[in-house]
Amino acid sequence: MTKRRPTWRALGPFGLGGLLCLLGLALAGCSKPPPPRSFADFMEDRIAMEGALARCNQNRDETHDDIECANARRESSARSAASLRSDSRSSSSRRE
Repeated sequence: MTKRRPTWRALGPFGLGGLLCLLGLALAGCSKPPPPRSFADFMEDRIAMEGALARCNQNRDETHDDIECANARRESSARSAASLRSDSRSSSSRRE
């Protein structure tokens, strides 16, 4: 009686492709999360800032120490202050 060499079919219906797919998913799950976006990132991308603020405002207690939330809130405040300054300048020039 001769010994049979094991084949990839022993892995079940998915074979080698299933094993490779599973390995790829495992490696993708182990990747590091992206770094938090900075104040400058939010200055350039208002939509990203608004999305971060929406996420952060859903649960303020949990996101109180979140760096990305702090950066988004800081940028939002800076935008508001800049808007108020430009509004006050335009209204003072109308008075003259």
